Amino acid sequence: MDTIDNAEITEELMDLIPQLNKLFYHSIERTDSCLLPPTHMRVLITLIKCGTMNVTNIAGHMGIQRQQLTKILDTLSDKKLICRTENPENRRLILISITEEGKSYIKNMIRKKAEIFSEFLNTLTDEDKKTLMRSIQILKSHLVKERLLPML
Repeated sequence: MDTIDNAEITEELMDLIPQLNKLFYHSIERTDSCLLPPTHMRVLITLIKCGTMNVTNIAGHMGIQRQQLTKILDTLSDKKLICRTENPENRRLILISITEEGKSYIKNMIRKKAEIFSEFLNTLTDEDKKTLMRSIQILKSHLVKERLLPML
């Protein structure tokens, strides 16, 4: 079996990741009045995957500063996509949870993204799709294990 140099894999990922980012986060026309920036969508997706969290945990999970997150949370709260509640065990801590409107928003955005991306995915065989999914799972698993990606 031919070995692949780590630098070659790194180069391919460095080329691919920005293109995927553009495809997933910038492929829908910005005419949608409720379209959110990628960081805002990441907060909602984090809350869907992890459940209710405090501000510090969300910021740590996303690798951003609390001050930056506060502005994002204000926008999401204004749009009624999240809600803030006091932690009953420690009233100084504010808990953030996604609302039904937030879940609906993300579900709709994922559907739109899937429609855009499905043209490509439809060109893959079922076996290629399984290989792609398995590769993504392996990559995520190792990144979490090495603490380079927050546990989801």
